[in-house]
Amino acid sequence: MKSIAKNFASQNLQGKSFKGQDLTGADFSGADIRSADFSNAILKGANFSKAETGIQNRWLFLHLIVMLLISAVSGLLEAFAGFWIAVFFNPTNIKSYVVLLGISIILVLGVMIFAIVRQGFTAAAFITVATAITITGFFAGVGAGFWDGTRAVVGAGVWTGASAVAVVGVVTVAGAWAGAVAVTGVWTCASAITIAAAVSIAAAVAVAEAVDVSGVVAGSGVVGVSGVIGGAVSGAGVIAGATVLLSIYMAWRVLEGDPKFDILLKFGVAVASFCGTSFRGANLNEADFTEASLKGSDFRNSRNQTTSFTLSIWKYAKNLDRSRLGKSILSNLEVRDLLITGKPNESKSYEGLDLRGANLGGVYLEKINFKRAIISEANFSRANLEWANLTEVQAVGTDFTYAQLTGACIESWNYDHTTKLDNVDCRFVFELEHPNINGSRERRPHDPDKEFEEGDFTSFYSETKNVVQLLIRNGIRHEAFRAGWQKVAQDYPNISSESIQEIKKKGENVQITISVSEDTDKGEFERNFDRSYKAKLKELEATHQNQLLEAKIDTLKQSITDIKDILQIAKSPNINVSPTFQNEAKAMTEQNPITIKAGRDISGVINLGKIEGNVTNAINQLPDHHQGDKADIKILLKQLQEAISDNKDLDDEDKADALEQVESLAKIAVHDKPEEKRNPAGKAVRALNRIIVNIPNAMQIIQSISKIFGLL
Repeated sequence: MKSIAKNFASQNLQGKSFKGQDLTGADFSGADIRSADFSNAILKGANFSKAETGIQNRWLFLHLIVMLLISAVSGLLEAFAGFWIAVFFNPTNIKSYVVLLGISIILVLGVMIFAIVRQGFTAAAFITVATAITITGFFAGVGAGFWDGTRAVVGAGVWTGASAVAVVGVVTVAGAWAGAVAVTGVWTCASAITIAAAVSIAAAVAVAEAVDVSGVVAGSGVVGVSGVIGGAVSGAGVIAGATVLLSIYMAWRVLEGDPKFDILLKFGVAVASFCGTSFRGANLNEADFTEASLKGSDFRNSRNQTTSFTLSIWKYAKNLDRSRLGKSILSNLEVRDLLITGKPNESKSYEGLDLRGANLGGVYLEKINFKRAIISEANFSRANLEWANLTEVQAVGTDFTYAQLTGACIESWNYDHTTKLDNVDCRFVFELEHPNINGSRERRPHDPDKEFEEGDFTSFYSETKNVVQLLIRNGIRHEAFRAGWQKVAQDYPNISSESIQEIKKKGENVQITISVSEDTDKGEFERNFDRSYKAKLKELEATHQNQLLEAKIDTLKQSITDIKDILQIAKSPNINVSPTFQNEAKAMTEQNPITIKAGRDISGVINLGKIEGNVTNAINQLPDHHQGDKADIKILLKQLQEAISDNKDLDDEDKADALEQVESLAKIAVHDKPEEKRNPAGKAVRALNRIIVNIPNAMQIIQSISKIFGLL
């Protein structure tokens, strides 16, 4: 990238191109840089104080042409609508629907003006006008039909719609005109008004003559060209006058920054910045625009590069709202005013605003509400932030050097080792925005009679920002903690048991504070610990469940052994045991066998592949053809197996349970009379219904199977 001489103070640089050049630290103070091109240039630390941006005088002629074209279009539309208004005011020998047409246009114009004044230049205003056009067109057509028949209805409807659209067009063009006038200058407004009036009157005469000669007016009952021309001129004058007054009103609202006319401001800025000074894609970090006149500049991103403003100075910059600011922090009115004036507006809230990279060094910001604001990489050095609300602010890389923070609320603020807290002036802070159940806002220092001494705040929070806080829920499992600690100790060799600063009980949870180095990725540190801790916790839980299962199995085995011993003793000829006890003991041994389901090991771990193989084997035992219901149920069971296996919403446990029920149905169906097994089949079907209730195609298959087993 080419680097050039950097002293351009007070020079005339109109139309010069510095595109893509390295101008770090260049001095453009007091320079005339209208229509200069700084696209993709490096302007870090450049001085643009009292510089003038905008467009060269030769390009003003192009702006004038644009304004005249807008005025000409407006004049033509005014003439068209004005002619029909003139007909209404001079109704000699005119048919009724023509009179209704004139009334409709006046009503639409009135509604349009009312909507613009009340609702601004917004979609809501145009919806109001569209409603008015529909209503007036309907009544014009009804009235014309009542007096002059069906043919008049069509004429009234068509001409009412066309004329009403012309009125809307007049006001729309007037709005564009107002936005451009507000940004480009009042002198253009005067010329545009003159042109619009002249064009509208001339066009009105032409329209009147053309309509009369063609016989359209004569067919409607209008006689005499001179009368029509005079009325048309008057009507065009009425429309032109109303349009000019409305345009002046809209231009005033644009200049006042009324958000309801924001679209007109954007249009005007786009016109005014065309061929103006371009900073698109430039690096403007730390650039100084103090008292610069920035009208007609373009600060948007270029096609291949983002315009950056980190720590740029905008103090007392003029006309920044007349530039194209893209999606930068400057596009927000509150942020822009704060950066320019250095004075927060007490009636405004700065909560949640994007102030990334803003330069507010030395600014008086006492009691300002920056809750949830993004102030990362911003400069607040020597700023007064006493009693400021910094709750949940993003302050990574923010410079608070020598800032005053006494009384500030710093609840859950996000900062790290890149945040500068050197020499902060602070006697105490609060770590809660609102009092807790004990009425405390967690003041630091805790003792209300104690205050931070010099350097205490910096020392305390500098230590805090180089820590990771791990929250372990529902108490600590020592084996799991040991596994997680071994993982982070392996990944971060500088971590040892001495790094643990604090272990704090928080309800059922435990918070562990660990000291880390400045360059530690805290998020990755916490993720590594959590993964290892949870994996070990899951392993311990599985082991515990296996132990419970084994204990239950051992208990059952012992119970059965005891029963068998009792039965063996009962067989002795010397002992008399009642038949009832023998039957109950035999039934107990039959009903409580020690079984492990196929496809699961003794701990209950699932092997879906094995379970599906068992189901397939059971289904294949059924005949394929010429066996009536058995062939049908074989097909249905295969379909059901596929539906369950392919479903992604079922977890492995549910799939295993459902497939085992399918296997049971296949084994039941092998019998010659499956209806005799209605009870076990019904049990399997009910179990399937509970598991796969959200699989529609599977539910249909189950209904068909139920019919075969006589369950429906």
